[in-house]
Amino acid sequence: MLAVFEKLALVNVTPNAILTHAKVATKLGSTLKSTTAGADYILQGGSINGLTAHVSNQLDAKAGSPAKGRMIVGDFGELVIGEWGATEVLANPYAAGYYERGDIQLRILHTMDAVVRRPEAFVLVEDIAIA
Repeated sequence: MLAVFEKLALVNVTPNAILTHAKVATKLGSTLKSTTAGADYILQGGSINGLTAHVSNQLDAKAGSPAKGRMIVGDFGELVIGEWGATEVLANPYAAGYYERGDIQLRILHTMDAVVRRPEAFVLVEDIAIA
């Protein structure tokens, strides 16, 4: 973990969050930082090295054997999210199945996109043993 923080520091990036998968969070939450008595776990209280660790199934494990987990560390302020238009709510009261039950089918659309402003502001770790 310290190598990841060093890599970000060398390009003048101060990380503000960590994103990982549930299996990686479980592994890090059960791994001690050191073997000395009274040592803390790598992931403790929802944070790693003082950074909030977010868990999502959207960041899946790396394919292969043995299974390897992924984690993204970085400055998520460098992730630009654009949205345009307004949220569209479309109702279809005549959709098959819904109409007969007296229901209305709703379709809600919102157009968005995301782009990384500075790729060096993120480090992807793909070799965390989770098996």
